[in-house]
Amino acid sequence: MAEPLIYRPVTEAEDLEPIARLAGLAFGTTNAESVEWFEKRVTRPNIRVVHAQDNPTPLGVTCRIPMGLYLAGNEVPQLGVLGVGVAPEARGMGVAKQMMADCVREMHSDGSPLSALYSAMHPLYRAVGYENAGLLCDAVIPAGMIPADNPPAPAGWREATESDTEGIHACYAEYARHTHGMLARVEYLWHRIREPKAGPARCFVATDDQGRVEAYCYYTQARFDAEENTLGTAAGSAMNITDLAWSTPRGFSRSRAFLRGFASIVGEIRLSLPPDSPLIHTLPDRRFALNVREPWMLRILDVKSALEARGYPRGLSATLQLIITDDLIESNNGLWTLTLDSGTPTASHQPDQAAADNPLRIDIRALAPLYTGFTSARTLRAAGRLDASDNTADTADAIFATPSTPAMTNMF
Repeated sequence: MAEPLIYRPVTEAEDLEPIARLAGLAFGTTNAESVEWFEKRVTRPNIRVVHAQDNPTPLGVTCRIPMGLYLAGNEVPQLGVLGVGVAPEARGMGVAKQMMADCVREMHSDGSPLSALYSAMHPLYRAVGYENAGLLCDAVIPAGMIPADNPPAPAGWREATESDTEGIHACYAEYARHTHGMLARVEYLWHRIREPKAGPARCFVATDDQGRVEAYCYYTQARFDAEENTLGTAAGSAMNITDLAWSTPRGFSRSRAFLRGFASIVGEIRLSLPPDSPLIHTLPDRRFALNVREPWMLRILDVKSALEARGYPRGLSATLQLIITDDLIESNNGLWTLTLDSGTPTASHQPDQAAADNPLRIDIRALAPLYTGFTSARTLRAAGRLDASDNTADTADAIFATPSTPAMTNMF
C-alpha cells in the first residue's frame, strides 16, 4: 500500500460494527454473529486493526489469544492468531502482510516466546516467519470395532455437572502434558468444545475412588440418516466427539468401554486425535480412517525464551550452535548456543558469529519445525532449508527429538 498503515488495539469505546463487517466479508458470518464473537469470545483487548493514516475505518483485523503449547512435556506460552481478515477493497495492496508483520513485532515485544495459527494463506504467513510445525488429524472409527476389555473396564460414567468443570480441566491438562503438540486451553477453546456448530455437546465423566475425573467425553450425536454411508458394523447415526481425554491407564480403558457402549446405536465415531493415539493403535483391524485435516503453523518470536521453555530428552547433555536469521525481529539474529545439561537447557546469544564452531545455519521460519520436532535437521538440510555438517545435524536431531509427531486436537 502506498501510504503507511496504523496498527493498533481496539479501544473499549470503539464500535465493533466496522470490524464485524470485515469478519463477515472474510468468513461469511452476519454482522450480529461477528459482533457477538468479537465481544464475548475474543474480547476487545485481543483485537487489533489497521487503517489508513487519514481514515480510521479499519481495513484489516486480526486477533491474538494467549494460550500455551505442550512440547515434550513442558507448557510453552504462546499467542494463537485467528480471525485475520482484510476488506475486499483493500486486498492485493499489502495490507495483510503489513498487519501481520506489525502483529509479530508486537507479540515479540509483549514477551511471548511463540505464536501459532491455522493458515488460509501460507504465502502470507510464511512471509512473516511462520512455518508448518505440526498436524491436526481426524479419525473415523467404526463403533463396533472398538475392543471391549476383558475383564471389562470399571463403569461408573455419569453425565457431567457444573461442579465437574475443574476436574475436567485438570484431567485434560494431565493428558495434554503427555501428548506432544497439544494446546494448553483457555476459555475460548473450551467454549468451542462445549458449543460446536451442531449444537451444545453433552459431557460424561468417569471418576476414580477419590472422586477425581480420570476420563471425560464431550460429544454430539447426529440424527439417524439411512442414506448416509458409514464405516460402522451397525446401522446408526454418527457420534461426533468434540473432546476426549484420560489421565490414567484405567481412564483410557474406561474411555474405550464408554465408546464401545454406543456400538448398538452408532455407526461410526468421528473425532480429532494425535496420529499415535492409543485409541488408534489398539484397534484390532485396519478399517478405520485417519486423515490430516490441516497442518498448523508456528512462529518463534523470542529465540532465547522459546529454546529454554520447551522440554528436552531427560539426561541428555549436548551443545548446539545456531546462526539464525530473522528479517522482522533483530534480537533473534546472530549466533546462539543451546546447551543441555542432563536435559536442562540454557540458551546464550553471542554477537560475534566468528566465534561459531561448526554451527547450524537456519532462518527463523525453518527453525519452527525443527523446534517442535515436526521435521528433522537431516530432512531440512536435504530440502536446502538449513546448512550443517553431519555431526551438527545429528546433534540437532538428538536435542530436538520428540516422543511423537506434534499434533493438536483443537482448531482456533
